Amino acid sequence: MTFSDDFLREGEQGGRRAAVQLFADIHEYIENECQDIPFGYRIACRIYANVRGLGDVLVRRGIYEDIIEFEDFVRGFTRGKTLFDFIDVGAGKDRADEKIIGEYHCLLHLQPHVFHKTHYPKLFPSLDVHVGF
Repeated sequence: MTFSDDFLREGEQGGRRAAVQLFADIHEYIENECQDIPFGYRIACRIYANVRGLGDVLVRRGIYEDIIEFEDFVRGFTRGKTLFDFIDVGAGKDRADEKIIGEYHCLLHLQPHVFHKTHYPKLFPSLDVHVGF
């Protein structure tokens, strides 16, 4: 997922707007494409990232002058919607992947549509067996 530079430049307010826009886009997709999802569904989003590392990249790209501005965006995103979280996993190879795998195993039997359109097929090779794709 890529956030618009406009959202990123608006700090905390941009993070809130990004969460609201992502929620609206997911809601629209579900309403138009997923007729088998029961009424009353809830949308949750977890973003796992090395916040300092990503912030450093954004400073080098000229989006921010200081990493604190990205931290404001992250905070805004987390506050933007009740079930949306931007989670700092720190530096280290595969930290985000490990978190996603852990989340997958916890949610697999509770929410069969959670990983409907995953970007991690290498991590979930047997996904089709569990949720019937």
